[in-house]
Amino acid sequence: MVMKHIVIDLEMNALDRKYKDNTLVKPQYNERIERKFEKLTGIKTAMVQNAPVFKDAIEQLLSIPA
Repeated sequence: MVMKHIVIDLEMNALDRKYKDNTLVKPQYNERIERKFEKLTGIKTAMVQNAPVFKDAIEQLLSIPA
């Protein structure tokens, strides 16, 4: 059996307004989000075209002061 996907689901409580900037993550190895995942999440390929890839997004997240 070959694993094709890794999914990280980050659940969180509502954030204080000073942390309102969230980001989507652009798929790094696929050109587009598959239609079944667009239907599941409501996130479309066009919405992530200018988003960072996971490596950059996680670095942004970790750089937020506590």
